[in-house]
Amino acid sequence: MMPPLPVAVIPVVVVPLSALAMLFTALLAWPLAALRRWWMLFNVAILCLALYVLRFTFEGVCRRLAETDSWWATPAAFWAGLSPVAAAGAVWVWHRRAMTGAYPATGSGAGEKLVLVLLGVACLGVVGYRLASGYPDWDPLLVVSVPVWVGTLYTLLTPRLSSARLMPQEVMLWTLALACPLFGAASRLTWPR
Repeated sequence: MMPPLPVAVIPVVVVPLSALAMLFTALLAWPLAALRRWWMLFNVAILCLALYVLRFTFEGVCRRLAETDSWWATPAAFWAGLSPVAAAGAVWVWHRRAMTGAYPATGSGAGEKLVLVLLGVACLGVVGYRLASGYPDWDPLLVVSVPVWVGTLYTLLTPRLSSARLMPQEVMLWTLALACPLFGAASRLTWPR
């Protein structure tokens, strides 16, 4: 003889879960739209972070390769290699925006401006603390902070600029693409070989 089926499970478990699923869908629609807008910047940041961790995890191996005059094992080559990653992300954002025809007519919303200002202030605090503490390895923090500062200033000044046709993500990615080789050149001057 088979045991009776649990009929009470459907009204007690499934109905509240379906109501929660509808509620969470409505609540998460705006953050997901904002994340979709910034998706390529997050992807570039994660890829650059993974390459940074990989490079400096095997720093001893790279130092031995640098001693054999391998140009691609130098910090300058590493920073120059991150530049095409950021440039490809900026080109992708531009291409996606050009294909959809969605030009930012009104600029960023108040939430995005607030997040960028808070992130810019946090970067300013971290870089200031590292400089005041006398840590010698503050170059990577500047590579991250400079695009945030430029993107924040661009977002705050965009309503005053009538011909601004770029999105803040594009500005930040192009700034990162330019900052990486500059800091790579500076690393040749400051980092030990």
